[in-house]
Amino acid sequence: MGALFLENDLHRGLTDLLKVQRYKFSGKVAAAGGEAQVVQDLLASTPFAAHTLGMLNALGPEQCSALEVSRLKATVTHMGFFDPLEKEELLANNGYLRKCLNDRVAGVEIDTLVTDMLLNEDSEYAHVFSAASRSEFLFQLFQTFFIGGAMHQRDEDALGYLEQTKVGENYRHRTTTQFVPKDSENRNYGQYSNELY
Repeated sequence: MGALFLENDLHRGLTDLLKVQRYKFSGKVAAAGGEAQVVQDLLASTPFAAHTLGMLNALGPEQCSALEVSRLKATVTHMGFFDPLEKEELLANNGYLRKCLNDRVAGVEIDTLVTDMLLNEDSEYAHVFSAASRSEFLFQLFQTFFIGGAMHQRDEDALGYLEQTKVGENYRHRTTTQFVPKDSENRNYGQYSNELY
């Protein structure tokens, strides 16, 4: 599994941008909205900053509090989720990416209908995935692989992106969240362990 990620990440210009690592965080975290606290605490940790971000010092409280953290849904468990790409004719039957007139959005060249759908809010294909579908972990993973990094050389078909998304989705099953009893102030707290960021 790691070899597929490394090969595809090099090809897609993601080696410096995408990291999948396992961390354990133990401590009290509010059950509602605790994601931001977990991310802020990780970024404020010197070992995490040094190992993951390659920084000598951890981020300060003001830098951490400026981050926006959103919880992604992880309810989609099958690759049939991406069938609308073919149904709406963004892909050919063989997975070939249908082309469109060249444009640029957010510094990314748009040359396929899928790229247009992913980045262009005014695209005639923006409706293919609803806002709720776009907030799914699987969708965000696919979008990250498809858009890639600055040196991305886009494939002619979507099969490689979908396969890498399928492999990456397996990482979702390695996360756990345990909730512990209410504290003295009757608040629920969660203990996050083995979370992937």
